[in-house]
Amino acid sequence: MLIDHINIVCSDLDASIAFYEMLGFETVHRDVLEGAWISDIVGLPGVKGEYAKLLFPDTETALELMQYYRPAGGKDTDMSKPNQLGLRHMAFRVEDIEVLVAKLRSKDVTFFSDIQEYKPTNKKLVYFLGPDGEILEFAQYG
Repeated sequence: MLIDHINIVCSDLDASIAFYEMLGFETVHRDVLEGAWISDIVGLPGVKGEYAKLLFPDTETALELMQYYRPAGGKDTDMSKPNQLGLRHMAFRVEDIEVLVAKLRSKDVTFFSDIQEYKPTNKKLVYFLGPDGEILEFAQYG
């Protein structure tokens, strides 16, 4: 079994695409989704939305960004807290965490802290927020 994709519902598809492209993803497909088939899949009547499929070079697991136009969703005010139940964050293994953190800080991305080190696995890591408050992590080993 392999992970096919990870889906993030966003409030502004264009802004989210720009953010993830800044991290190195490439947009490979974009489409409007509506009709009975998508409403049946997600269990919401009258769905209309737009999604983009992004890939990181040389990988197969996709990141799917979805903006719902109808019915509009709401934002969970606790979504950006790491102790809430459910899927909490997505981590990216990186080669040069310091360079990436400096790049994102210059774009006013919100970080939880400075880069931390978890000595038992010789891992440097840092949490930060995506454009809709989704928790993301950079992890560097070695």
